[in-house]
Amino acid sequence: MKSNCTTNKYIITILSVLVVFCGCGRQENPDELIIAAATNLQYALKEIGDNFTRNNEISIIFVWSSSGSLANQIPNGAPYDIFFSANKSMIEPLRSKGFFLDEHTVTFAGGQIAIGIPANNRNRITGTPVTLKDFVNPGMKRIVIASPDHAPFGIAAKEALTNQGLWDKIKSKLLYAENIRQCLQFIQTGNADAGIISSNIPSIEGILVFPIEQSLYTPPEQTAAILKNSPNAEAAIKFLNFLRDKSSTDILEKYNYTILR
Repeated sequence: MKSNCTTNKYIITILSVLVVFCGCGRQENPDELIIAAATNLQYALKEIGDNFTRNNEISIIFVWSSSGSLANQIPNGAPYDIFFSANKSMIEPLRSKGFFLDEHTVTFAGGQIAIGIPANNRNRITGTPVTLKDFVNPGMKRIVIASPDHAPFGIAAKEALTNQGLWDKIKSKLLYAENIRQCLQFIQTGNADAGIISSNIPSIEGILVFPIEQSLYTPPEQTAAILKNSPNAEAAIKFLNFLRDKSSTDILEKYNYTILR
């Protein structure tokens, strides 16, 4: 067993990877994958990645950000092997321009959104459970969502609010976060009275979570694509195939993803 290569490595900022790999170019290393992934997938993919590393002795460097931010890096030569987007719509424009291996692009799961509120702010709303209609309550002064300009869960949030007839009513209350992690930070710190988050994350301390009716939005289609210029395509294909392993689908279902066959 390889002592260094069998432990997954997680890098939070895109900049860290770009500094290390750009400029000098990436060399083929079949024992390592760099995976750029949407923030909502962080918990599920970490577990799947751990299992994959144990089974294959291929280490993984994860880069987490919003789907839109990661997608913008790819035409500029970001050194990723696989791109995991929280929605298929972020993949298609890049695929049409030839950035991915078409035959190895897969939509594998559907995401869900939920309402999150600070646990100590429960007294600001009336009724249980909390619903989107509570957002018009005067006690809800600041509501955070991921930016619908580039974040798939923000797009789903806007769609749900629009379908509920609330978008125009609460637009002045809205705060826009870069991604789901930042949404959670706004809620945890009390900088937002409520927010729309991914329900594909584990329980977060200090946040109460309430599901949003799925008929109000289109579930974000979790999609993965292998970059055409990946020097480690064989290992990347192996990882995407591993997503279909029962151990992987069990993990995805544990985090409330709907498995797409």
